[in-house]
Amino acid sequence: MPKATNNPADSKLLLSSSGELLIYGVIGDWWDGNDALSLAQEIDAIDGDEINVRIHSPGGYIMEGLVVYNRLKYSSKPVNIHIDGMAASMASVIAMAGDKVTMPSNAWLMIHKPINAVFGNADDLRKAAETLDGFESDITNIYMERFTGTREELSEMLTKETWINAQDALAYGLIDEIVEPVKVAASINFSDFNNAPDAVQQLFGQSPASTATQQGVTTMPKATTAAATPGADPINPADPAGNTPEPQAVATTAPDVQAAVDAALAARAQTNTQIETLATSVRLSADETAAIVAQNLTLDKAREAILSVVAKRDKENQPVPHVTVSNNTSVLRQDVAKGLMAKAGLIDRKEGNDFTAMSLVDIARAVLQAGGIAVNGMSNNAIAVQAMHTTSDFPNILADVANKSLRAGYDAYPRTFLPFSRRVSASDFKNINRMQLGEAPALEKVNEKGEYKYGTMGDGKESYKLDTYGKIISLTRKTIINDDLDALTRIPQSFGDAAADLENSIVWGLIISNAKMADGKAVFHADHLNLGSAGVPSETTLSEGRKAMRLQKALNGKRPLNLRADYILVPAALETTVQKLLTAVMATATSDVNPFAGSLKPIVEPLLDASDDKAWYLASAPTRIDTIEYAYLAGDEGLFIETEHGFDVDGVKIKATLDFGAGIIDYRGLFKNAGA
Repeated sequence: MPKATNNPADSKLLLSSSGELLIYGVIGDWWDGNDALSLAQEIDAIDGDEINVRIHSPGGYIMEGLVVYNRLKYSSKPVNIHIDGMAASMASVIAMAGDKVTMPSNAWLMIHKPINAVFGNADDLRKAAETLDGFESDITNIYMERFTGTREELSEMLTKETWINAQDALAYGLIDEIVEPVKVAASINFSDFNNAPDAVQQLFGQSPASTATQQGVTTMPKATTAAATPGADPINPADPAGNTPEPQAVATTAPDVQAAVDAALAARAQTNTQIETLATSVRLSADETAAIVAQNLTLDKAREAILSVVAKRDKENQPVPHVTVSNNTSVLRQDVAKGLMAKAGLIDRKEGNDFTAMSLVDIARAVLQAGGIAVNGMSNNAIAVQAMHTTSDFPNILADVANKSLRAGYDAYPRTFLPFSRRVSASDFKNINRMQLGEAPALEKVNEKGEYKYGTMGDGKESYKLDTYGKIISLTRKTIINDDLDALTRIPQSFGDAAADLENSIVWGLIISNAKMADGKAVFHADHLNLGSAGVPSETTLSEGRKAMRLQKALNGKRPLNLRADYILVPAALETTVQKLLTAVMATATSDVNPFAGSLKPIVEPLLDASDDKAWYLASAPTRIDTIEYAYLAGDEGLFIETEHGFDVDGVKIKATLDFGAGIIDYRGLFKNAGA
């Protein structure tokens, strides 16, 4: 079993004197001995029937950490993990590999979304975002093996960067036991974290007031920038003896773990300072320099990275373009959208935030500033123009709010045809052909020879197809300057209402127009036996309609279908009449009993009034027989939205599209009374 020695080369493989694996420092850092290869070798070197791991780490590289997690998780030996002080970021993921996880009452877990520094064009950023989404899914699955809450709750905690004390970790199921507290003496730079609680900083001997606040989370403390030596080679500086300075390993012994941690961090800081000096001397930007430092490269590898950036810049003969994206962009978008929804009254105003009280221009200014764009001295018009530029997040935020408003209107509109109609999906815009299933052949007695006879089923055919309906909404800089909230919310919401009303009108139009069926006859026709004697809804007329539906025959006319009338469809003019008719009464005699109480569900549709405010209908449930069928294009169910930044519009265009069709499939589940 490897032990710590005075040889710097051996200091990476560090097991405590009791054979415990110590993961102290940054996950993936070679100098700390916390890279995947070194830790895997230490795991393999552990003797005994179980593996005991102690963790005190601010996190580190995802891929390196996943290797360590998998080696522990799928070890043939039981794995006991103890969090000595902090298991943050990737270290908290590794902690989940334990069969038993313990932590003192003064230790902490921290979980957050994966973070990466990305440079490049829009395609590079999208690819990086997809990669981060994949990593987030992986670590979420790992946490969920223990987490007692819902996946949605966990996702919110990851988004916020959540620090979890021992009591909460136990309640969430992330650990199994709280043990006696320990005194932690490690040095951690908490300016690398967004939300480190005061209690955590005090645990590590730091004053919260002295911790600098910055966006983003890194895995290593930042080094200070040193000035370049005048006249020195900017890429290959050398000391007077011609030697390249490199950080030196510090010999450690197992009991002196903290000294080893401090020495390794100091060595890393020295290397980072040299890297920053080189980068500054060849005029690399702060972001380019930070990206190289964040890779924790050796000095030689850092020189190669710097040369690569310089070569690319020289080849293009212009400064390397870069985009600075806040790691809180998605959160900002959600907050702005929520604030605007509350301002428009689409959600409870109590759920609003600071953006609820701001004008659209002020919100645009805040979004631009969050994206690293200086707006001091800019006029409202200049801010609106800049905000609606395709590289800004603001058009997407406005489109998101408009989309939600449009969808809210669509979902809220009463589509009264849904209860008695059947929904399907269509793969294309060709005719949708539907067969009316006829009477199933009667079963016949099997003779002594075991001979079965063949039967046939009658059928009929009805058809309909999808049509496309749509509208385009434009959100421009004028919307921002005029603080036109109606253009952002009310108008899209009214379009959503209109889309749902269109569906309603198409389906009810089939009933009102008495559409012709494949047999050449109207839906409601004497030959279809679904027309009643004209009269207002009453016990007599309802009894007639109910009987007619029960006696409807299969297509080959041999047996009754025994269909039940589940719904009564009436115009608004008959709503009160039907409510009285269907209301149960306290009967004192058999003749007073209301046989229709609770047996029919009324559906009131004002479109019927516009055609004939006296006619009323009965319908069976779609689970019993196909009556009316409606369809959307597969994959785009209901109203769907597309957005586009266009040259013809100084802003963003939102296209709402509805692919919808409906048809009457079978007249036998419908009955009409012309009324009186």
